[in-house]
Amino acid sequence: RDKAMLELLYGCGLRAHELAGLKVSGLRLDQGYLRCFGKGRRERLVPIGRRATAAVQEYLRDQRPRLVSAHSGDCLFLSRSGHPLSRVEVWRVFKKYAKRAGFSESIVTHDMRRAFASHLLQGGADLDSVRLMLGHAHLTTTQRYLFIGLDQLKQTCRRFHPAFQ
Repeated sequence: RDKAMLELLYGCGLRAHELAGLKVSGLRLDQGYLRCFGKGRRERLVPIGRRATAAVQEYLRDQRPRLVSAHSGDCLFLSRSGHPLSRVEVWRVFKKYAKRAGFSESIVTHDMRRAFASHLLQGGADLDSVRLMLGHAHLTTTQRYLFIGLDQLKQTCRRFHPAFQ
């Protein structure tokens, strides 16, 4: 369960409350996406990669059936007692593994979202596609995720500026 949660946080750029609110019926693993609800209950479809898909499939096959109770409903992630996980419980799980991995106490689940966006942008994704995947209403919100490293700036200059060629 925890591996599936962490893979989705990073692999789909989900907020903690979006992860906690995922429904089994919102998964379209065979088609490569999931449905989640963001701020303002805005629905969005988010692509899901191979690693996250595999982790979710393993959780659905091996663990979730043992956790299901009368309280579970259609919620994807469940506690040991079968209750849906809250965003606070998502934070606790994240903090536990972040600490084990040696990250500072200041790391938060939203850092995974920032990493998702930064890695897409550094890989060449266009800003509007990233905006849609993050569920931002305005492009200016997505622009806050832009972080361009010095190496990338040097490479851009060598590639496009005549003085560097």
